Amino acid sequence: MHYDLYRLKNNLGKRKCSIDGCDRTHSGKGYCKSHYMKYCIGYDKMYEERKQRALTLRQKLLDKFGKICVCCGENKMEFLTIDHINNDGFSHRKNKKTGKTMDHLIIWKDIIDNGNHDNFQTLCMNCNWAKNLYGECPHVTCKEY
Repeated sequence: MHYDLYRLKNNLGKRKCSIDGCDRTHSGKGYCKSHYMKYCIGYDKMYEERKQRALTLRQKLLDKFGKICVCCGENKMEFLTIDHINNDGFSHRKNKKTGKTMDHLIIWKDIIDNGNHDNFQTLCMNCNWAKNLYGECPHVTCKEY
């Protein structure tokens, strides 16, 4: 057996992360990937800034389109989302072609800046998923809600 394959198979030469209690293998400068990002490049600070930016954009969206599900009346912000009324969200995202992990922030900003109020509505996640899967929410077909 070739020596490199032997090393890979038997985990020889892999060092552990230098953080006490972390059993992951080291990937660079003595740290595993998550600790490297946290301690070496300030990932936590960038993450918190992105998270805050996302919350601010989301709040602006809900301020613009309403803070209540138009289908069932849900009003908890954590459950609300913005829906493309004409089910053209895929083409909207495709037109942006960002290829980044924070695509939704770019889409949200585009909706805030350029969105026609008639193309979007506020739905809770349950109603949005039901609309996506079944064509319409059960609240629309079943008036016993």
